[in-house]
Amino acid sequence: MKLFASIFTFGAFVLLARAEFFEQTREWTFRNNKNVVGVSTNEVYYQSFNWDVLSDARSDFYNSLQNELGNLINAGINGIWFPPPSQTADNQGYMPGEWYNIPGSDQLKSVAANVTQSGLKVIMDIVINHRSAQQVDGCSGQYSIFNNPDWGNDKVVKHDSLCNGGYTVPDNCGPGNYDTGENTCYCPDVDHTNGQVQNDIINWLNWLQANYSVTAYRFDFVKGYSGYYVNKYISATSPVFSVGECFDGDTGVVDNWIQSASYSSTAFDFPNRYYLKDAINNNNYGGMEQGLNPAGVIGVYPGLACPFLDNHDTSRDDRFCGGDQNKLIQGYAYILTHPGIPFVFHDDWFMNPVQQAIKTMISIRKNHQLSSTMDIYIDRHEGGLYAAYMGPGATQVGGGTVAMKLGTNNWSPSGSSWTLMTSGTNYAIWAR
Repeated sequence: MKLFASIFTFGAFVLLARAEFFEQTREWTFRNNKNVVGVSTNEVYYQSFNWDVLSDARSDFYNSLQNELGNLINAGINGIWFPPPSQTADNQGYMPGEWYNIPGSDQLKSVAANVTQSGLKVIMDIVINHRSAQQVDGCSGQYSIFNNPDWGNDKVVKHDSLCNGGYTVPDNCGPGNYDTGENTCYCPDVDHTNGQVQNDIINWLNWLQANYSVTAYRFDFVKGYSGYYVNKYISATSPVFSVGECFDGDTGVVDNWIQSASYSSTAFDFPNRYYLKDAINNNNYGGMEQGLNPAGVIGVYPGLACPFLDNHDTSRDDRFCGGDQNKLIQGYAYILTHPGIPFVFHDDWFMNPVQQAIKTMISIRKNHQLSSTMDIYIDRHEGGLYAAYMGPGATQVGGGTVAMKLGTNNWSPSGSSWTLMTSGTNYAIWAR
């Protein structure tokens, strides 16, 4: 049948530094003989921006976030994902140049300090796959001379392709080593094999922690460089949490990245997002179970998976179910009751019916022993219906502390003492 998992204490391996912010580290054992490590936590995080918001002055953005902080805290949010902080060639921060030049510095210091003092994590967006240069090099004829920190051609990977053809640094101009990941053509790719690059990244991360209350990282475009270096930077700077953007719908690709980073970081569960979006759009949930487990990374590495509905990229051209409020609420009914460490998206938060539903679901998650590595028993996954039991003891029909359903077909949990906690269009959640 559908026995998903059981967990037992795994005290010999500390997955993330400063683990006092989480419950104890555990090992997750599957009936399909996959044993993986992960962090057991009931925490929920919030992405504080979309693409358009970052076109405004950064100081205005930080002030707006400060105004919303009390509401986020009261809702039970445990960490806030901040946009890339540094001077950048674009408006959004994803073409960073001078790392130590921080627009809106005073406002960022203020809001980040308030977030930390309130017991929440400051999850800073770390863009280190590529970097925009400030000066044209005389040999390459391209922007490949960097300031703050200062680098030259040898810090750019060999055969770094330009969007219109050719290389950022030709072979005769002294490039670095070959790239350890995928190429980006819009900015020079950084050579992570270079010792100075590694030291400069580590120094900058430590500086962000010391000056801007940063406690956690979101690594941008991790397909661009080996996960070995993510592990190196995490080991050297000890964040309380990190998550990588391995933007791929293939569960195996994301799983492989987690492995390449030596299980030091969680990863966004893009595969689960695509399965869930298609299921809700089509009212067909047949693909929401893979083997014995939920679809996506949460079905392989639940303690290292971060499910979500949208982010600043997907919301621009692949909005979850077109931004339909009822379908967004259905999506949150799933990710806030299922394994993994869920993220709430900025745009969804500012839809009042969606925000109210999210608040209710976070309360259910935290008050009924749901966690990233909880037991889950999928009872139905078919056209018109998805239904599951979750929480301690959810190893059979009627087990656990929470039950939920999605879809147009009727369903209610078996057993006694269930109370309907919330319901709406094509979803319902019970607890006991």
